[in-house]
Amino acid sequence: MLSIIIPAHNLADMTRECIDAIKENTGNYEYEIILVDNGSDEAMHSLGADKVIRLEKNFGFPKAVNIGLKIAEGETLCITNNDVVVTPHWDDKLLYYLGDYDIVGPCTNEVLGRQKQHVPIYGNKKELYGSADQFYRQNLAKKAIEVNWLIGFCWIMKREVYAKVGDFDEIFGTGNSEDIDYCYRAKKAGFKMAIAPHVFVHHYGGMTHDLLGISNKEYGKLLMENSQKLREKYTKEEMNEFSIQCKG
Repeated sequence: MLSIIIPAHNLADMTRECIDAIKENTGNYEYEIILVDNGSDEAMHSLGADKVIRLEKNFGFPKAVNIGLKIAEGETLCITNNDVVVTPHWDDKLLYYLGDYDIVGPCTNEVLGRQKQHVPIYGNKKELYGSADQFYRQNLAKKAIEVNWLIGFCWIMKREVYAKVGDFDEIFGTGNSEDIDYCYRAKKAGFKMAIAPHVFVHHYGGMTHDLLGISNKEYGKLLMENSQKLREKYTKEEMNEFSIQCKG
C-alpha cells in the first residue's frame, strides 16, 4: 500500500484539487490518503481523504507530517504539500525507482534546486497533463539523478527509511529545511535519494505562507533561522559534503 500524507492549513479548494488529482491519477497501487488538518478555519473533513486528523492549531509542517506518518499503514510513504497537483501515473513512475533508491522526488515548476524544470505552458488541468506527458516522453531515456537532498513538496520513500531515520525534526517550526535535514539523516544512515527525471507534477508554491500573512522579509528571516538550525546540527565537513548535489 502507498500511504499519501497531506498536511493542510486551510486552502480547502486547493486541497480538494490535490486530493482529486491523486484519485484521478494514481494507477495500479492500493493507496490511502491521510489529511492532517493543521488547525484550519475551513471545513476539511469532506474533501475525500480516507483518514482526517484534526489538530486544534497550526503546529507547522514537520509535526503535521509526523502525526500522519504515525498512522500510515503503507509499506511505501508519500509526503506531499496540499498545493501539489499530481499527473497521470505519477505513482508508477516514481515507484519504478524505489528498486535502486530509497527516497524519490519528481520535477516541478516551482521549487528551489535541481527539481525545477520548464515544461510547455499550461493553463488548465488538461494542458498540465499534456505538458507532463510531453515532459515524460522527452526525458524517458534519462537515468535517475542521484542527489544528496530533495525538496519535500512531494516525495515517496520506503518504510524502512522512516523506521531507521524516524520523525522529521520539529525544531524547524512552520517548515523549511526540515526536508534537507531529513535527507542528510537518511544519507548518513546509508540511504540513497534521486530525482525522477521524467516525472512532472504541478506545485503552486508558497501558498500556506501567503495565507498566514508571512511577508517576503519574514520568509527570508525564517529561511535564515532554519538554515542556521541546520548548520548547528552538523559539522562543517558534513555540511560541505551534503550541500553539494551529486552529478546526474
